[in-house]
Amino acid sequence: MARHNKKRNVGLIYEQLIMRMSRALVENENQKIETIKEIIAKRFAKDTHLYKEFRLFNALIRSANMSDSLATRILNEAQKAAQDHDALQLDKEKSVLIKDINYHINEADFYNQRVPDYVNYATIQTLLNEWRSDVADIKRLMVHEKKIHEWLQRSDDPTSLIEHKAENVNNLTMAVMERKFERKYGDILSSRQKMLMQAYLMENVEKLSHELKRIESDISRVLRKYKKDGSNKVLLEKTEKIQARVEHISLAPTDEGVVRGMVLCQLLNELSGEINE
Repeated sequence: MARHNKKRNVGLIYEQLIMRMSRALVENENQKIETIKEIIAKRFAKDTHLYKEFRLFNALIRSANMSDSLATRILNEAQKAAQDHDALQLDKEKSVLIKDINYHINEADFYNQRVPDYVNYATIQTLLNEWRSDVADIKRLMVHEKKIHEWLQRSDDPTSLIEHKAENVNNLTMAVMERKFERKYGDILSSRQKMLMQAYLMENVEKLSHELKRIESDISRVLRKYKKDGSNKVLLEKTEKIQARVEHISLAPTDEGVVRGMVLCQLLNELSGEINE
C-alpha cells in the first residue's frame, strides 16, 4: 500500500526549497541561495522523471474552478500520466534529491517548514503513489480521488492582503514600520525589492499586483534576450535551467506571492547583469 512520506512529496519539497531560498534572500545568505538554486536546476531539470511528476502534481494543486465533468476528466488524464511514469527511476531521483538537501542544506528543520494546504499536497502525492501501485487500496484510492475532485472544483479566490489589514494601524505606525524595514534590509535589497516590500507593508493590493505583473513580464523579456543570442551556448543553457525554475511560480498578491516575487527580483538582477556584461 502506497503511503505518504513528506520527504518524497515532490510538490511539498519544491515549495520548501522555494521558501528556504526566499528566507535566504531576505537574510542575505548568498551561499545558501546558490546552493538551493543549483539543487532545483539539477534535480528538477526537464529531462528528469522528478520534473515530469512535479508538472503533473503542480497541475492538480494549482487548478481550480472546474465543473464536475471537467474535474473528472482531469483526474482520468492525470491517472494515465502518473501510470506512465517510471516509478523505479522516480524513486531513485527522489532519493538523490533528499541526499542533496540533507548534505548541502543540512538543516534539521528544513522538512518542518509549513506549507499552506499541506493536507491537499499530501493527498495528491498519495493519490499519485496509489495510481502507480500494483497493490492499490481501492477504498483508499476512492477517498483520495473524491478529495482531489472537490479540490479541483473549489472557487479560486486567493486571500488578499487587504483582508488581513489591522484595523488600528495608522499612517504613523506604517511609517515606523517602513523605517525599520529600511534600516534592516536597505543595504541588501534592490530598489525593486524595496518597492515590492513597501507595497506589501502598506497593503496596497493594486500596486502590489502591478509590481508582480511587471516582474513576470520582465523575466519573460530577459529570457527572450537570452534566446535571441543563439550563438552563445552558455546563455542558451542558462535560459533552459532558469525556465525550469520559474515556470510554475505563481505571483499573486499574497504573502507567498510576495516572497516568490522577491526571489524573482534577485534572479532578474542577475540575468540583466549577465546580459549587459
